[in-house]
Amino acid sequence: MTQAQTLATDGVPGRRLAAAIAAVASVERTLVATLEGELVACEPATPGSEAGREVALTTFVAKRAEALATDGDLRGMGRVLASSRLERVVISTNAGDTLLYTPGSCYVLIALRRGSPVTVAAPAIEQVLRRYV
Repeated sequence: MTQAQTLATDGVPGRRLAAAIAAVASVERTLVATLEGELVACEPATPGSEAGREVALTTFVAKRAEALATDGDLRGMGRVLASSRLERVVISTNAGDTLLYTPGSCYVLIALRRGSPVTVAAPAIEQVLRRYV
């Protein structure tokens, strides 16, 4: 079993990944979920219903974004996307930016502190992801 598969099936590595990413300076919260939409870890811990809603949203957004790379046609860009792979989605709101990564067999949702630029946080987060996945 690969380390990515272990993250999705065993909570301990998922919790370690969530804690390592949460330790990055501009990260407010980290959530790790399976591809099937089950919560593996949340750092810092949040009430189950809120984490459950975030897992559902994460799974929905990731699957829609992956569908674009698989069979989507964005008005002439279909050929470019057809052979690509989803790595990161950035969701920007008034509350701040949220990053969604798909490393292997899990989803990682990362809420950044308000005002933290993605361009500063992403390299540190991606370094942690490379170490764990």
